[in-house]
Amino acid sequence: MAGLDSFQELQPRSVATEVADSIRAAINSGTLAPGHHLVEREIAKSLGVSTIAVREAFGLLGKEGIVERIPRRGTFIAVLSRADLLDLTRVRIALESLVVELAINSWTPADRAEVQAIIDGMEAAVQAGNTQSLVDLDEQFHEVFWRIAGS
Repeated sequence: MAGLDSFQELQPRSVATEVADSIRAAINSGTLAPGHHLVEREIAKSLGVSTIAVREAFGLLGKEGIVERIPRRGTFIAVLSRADLLDLTRVRIALESLVVELAINSWTPADRAEVQAIIDGMEAAVQAGNTQSLVDLDEQFHEVFWRIAGS
């Protein structure tokens, strides 16, 4: 069938991967702050999964540097040092600059209107003190540029 060859094969996702995604989302939303102690039993109960799946998720997140496992103390959301934040900021600036350069090549009036609508929504979220909406719109703003850039 035409167009179906563009689909990518889906990879089965483990429960541990789903748990890691849930923890990552909670960190990204600010629900879980740096330094927060993660308790396997509490997370397992909250998500309706086994503690084994949570322990595996901690391992996955540990490899990504998102959590820190301290023997005989537990697992904690990683706290980034000033140097870590500076490195991440430098990489993000370089990537975002490249994305804008790529997006310029295919920028349309419709793209401008879409971006402006997001910016207007961000301003309204700031005025209303709606932090979650602002975070969501910021993510959407960057995703639009990545899409326009074709990357």
